[in-house]
Amino acid sequence: GHVFTSAKQTFKVETLAKGLNQPWGAAFLPDGRMIFTERSDQLRFMDKSGKLSAPVKGTPAVFERQDGGLLDVALHPDFAKNGWIYISYSTVPPGYTPTPEEYKAPNLSAPTMTYVMRGKVNANNEWVDQQILFNPPADSYRTSADHYGSRFLFDGKGHFFWSMGERHDYQMSQNLASPLGKIHRLNDDGSIPSDNPFVHTPGALGSIWTYGHRNPEGLSFDPATGLLWETEH
Repeated sequence: GHVFTSAKQTFKVETLAKGLNQPWGAAFLPDGRMIFTERSDQLRFMDKSGKLSAPVKGTPAVFERQDGGLLDVALHPDFAKNGWIYISYSTVPPGYTPTPEEYKAPNLSAPTMTYVMRGKVNANNEWVDQQILFNPPADSYRTSADHYGSRFLFDGKGHFFWSMGERHDYQMSQNLASPLGKIHRLNDDGSIPSDNPFVHTPGALGSIWTYGHRNPEGLSFDPATGLLWETEH
């Protein structure tokens, strides 16, 4: 309830919910509710009064450690019509079973990588109609548990941008064959736009929009100029 005065505005802070586990991404629904992620793998809704829903059932299994887990969430610009919800999360390779030590031992982590997918939440609070939009290459998994990046942004023109950190493998930021250390641009169905800058470059990933990044975790458009801005953690 404390009131703060800044150079631009006066504002008051109100606590709506407590006891959450590392809230990471959030988006507002047309009805005023908020959908948000907790990094430990919960996807929840919160109404205007701060009332929390139960976690959505059936979301993908994540590997939560350090910077990793269930990450960003965003709504398709036409969410009111199509219901698409976009999420990103870190997880282990298919069929890999992490040991207890890989969740906590210093300098020892399971190999992980970021997935991007979209799905819907039905009337029973279940994750359904799942579609994987970015399925990481097998050689992109890393045993560091940090620098996943993973912020989403829609441009209103049928594309969405998403960021990926370099996972402490610095050379990969400059490697156009690797998804690490990049901002990617896809069509909202996960296909690659034909006008992406490296779509015709031999050996390059067609999804790459910019490269040379460390750990980009903020994306926004300047409403006056239309320029895309990003922040490195």
